Amino acid sequence: MTCALKRVPLALALSLAAIATHAADLAAALTNVTFPENMAKANGKVYVSTDGAIYALSGSGSNWQSSKAAVTFQNNERADGCTFGGMTAMGQYVYSICTNKAGVHLFVLNSGDRAPAFSEVTLPKGAYISGVALANGLTNDGNGNLYLADHGAPLLPGKIVKLTLSGNNALAGQSTIHNFFGCKANGVKFSNGKLYVTLNPFSYVGLSQLYRYDVGSSSLSNGKPLYSSWDFLDDFVLVNDGFLIADYMGGRVVHVKEDGSEDAAKLTDPTLPSSVTLSDDGKVLVTHRQTTLLATGATGSVHVYDSIWGPLSLR
Repeated sequence: MTCALKRVPLALALSLAAIATHAADLAAALTNVTFPENMAKANGKVYVSTDGAIYALSGSGSNWQSSKAAVTFQNNERADGCTFGGMTAMGQYVYSICTNKAGVHLFVLNSGDRAPAFSEVTLPKGAYISGVALANGLTNDGNGNLYLADHGAPLLPGKIVKLTLSGNNALAGQSTIHNFFGCKANGVKFSNGKLYVTLNPFSYVGLSQLYRYDVGSSSLSNGKPLYSSWDFLDDFVLVNDGFLIADYMGGRVVHVKEDGSEDAAKLTDPTLPSSVTLSDDGKVLVTHRQTTLLATGATGSVHVYDSIWGPLSLR
């Protein structure tokens, strides 16, 4: 798939002058963490991946609590040094991907357990996931398949890797089902036989797009751009009427309909947002990856806002 620059529609150009809404920051559900990336929900909790740990959030409205989740490798060592990225929930099971010097690792948590903890999921004979340069977004089809967005090595394009589960705690195999040309895969979500992917240029400069694909057993087809931005689109969430997208470089969350039209109101309080989701009571949770583009260390956080787009629900 060639990620050629598409003509930017007039609606997108006009959106630059659209309404920017500074929503009330109801709560900081998680603070002082390093590079929070993605979120997944299961059994009333929101799990957040960061550089070095996964956190579990619980609460509603402006009252939230957080705790660090236990994560262990197959040798029972703690996975504290792993950079966690994509997360997805399949029923009560939460999956997360991470990268360290040894390679790419997949973990699973049963949120129905009395003391939920993440344990490593491996291929037969304890083999690791291979051929993935930079594991990013993660999603599932509800039928035992995970889809991993490989961002790709620096200055090289990304791809989509299909991970086939054997039960809930083992992998049967992996395969590359789509290679991109000229762009990098970031966030990824599955819904009703379609795979949605945010695609970025090789640097922070250029056109980012949200694409929709038909999903076959071994390939993606009929790619169609739904939304374009000159900022850097990161992770997103599927809502009842479209998408909420974390516009990383734009410092905002945008609400986009399935037809690609953009809501005039934008949540502009987030600082370098990397992902977004909805709480059970309809609040908007946003990961602030860092305080500035050059900031390092534990400057990341998760914040809670009222929805500025009226009632929304996840799909």
